[in-house]
Order: sequence, then C-alpha cells, then structure tokens
Amino acid sequence: MPREEDPKILSALRRAFAASEPCVVSFTRTANGQGHRKDEGIAPLLRAMPVPLAGKQAALKSAMVKFIDDGGWVNRKDEDGDVEMGFPPAVYHEFRLLVASVPLYVKVTMQDAETNNPVVIVISVKRDDKARARR
Repeated sequence: MPREEDPKILSALRRAFAASEPCVVSFTRTANGQGHRKDEGIAPLLRAMPVPLAGKQAALKSAMVKFIDDGGWVNRKDEDGDVEMGFPPAVYHEFRLLVASVPLYVKVTMQDAETNNPVVIVISVKRDDKARARR
C-alpha cells in the first residue's frame, strides 16, 4: 500500500481525530464491535480497558492523533468501485497502531477532506498481530 503523503489529508485526519470542531468522527457498528464477528471492534478488543465504549473510542482517536504526529505510516488505498454492483470509487486510510498495548488495524474513510469540517468514518477495527508502527 502506498503511504498517504498529502499534508492536507493527514491534517484533516488529525483534526478529525483530535475532536476539532466542526469535524465529525463516527464509528460503524462493526468498528464498535457490534457486527457479525465477536472478535472484531473496539469493545471486544479493548475489553481490558475499564471504561465504556465512548472511552474506548476516545482512546483510539487519541492514539491515532499521536500516531500521525509521530509520523506513523498511514496507508492510502484507492478502490475503483464496481459499476455493476453500484459501488462508487472510494479512498480508504489504514492505520496499524497500538492502543492499550493491543495491536490494531483500523480502516477509515473520509468525506469533505478539502474543507475545514471533514467527516471521518471508522469502518473497522481488527486485531493485527503483525502490526508494526511503520515510519
């Protein structure tokens, strides 16, 4: 995967995860751990953290800000979409980082990246035993 090099995109991701107004970060049911698999999502993966789901979301966002600030490797994945299936082209960003000593793979998408109020959607959070915070 190529590394995201665009400083505007990295800045927009950072602003959103830092809870800067008027940015929005939302989590899908799968990212929260309420999807089909019981071994994915922040609720089951960060179960050792004695805080409610909102606290785990805050810990993940804080770790993502630190990861970006430290120059961590944010992958950019461009998908062409599928006309037959009705899927539009999309850009995803992938993070491999540690949160509360748990190695995670986090997949996000962003809307309105060029504006002052990007919307970031955390699509999935999975355990990543191969995770290495790349630089």
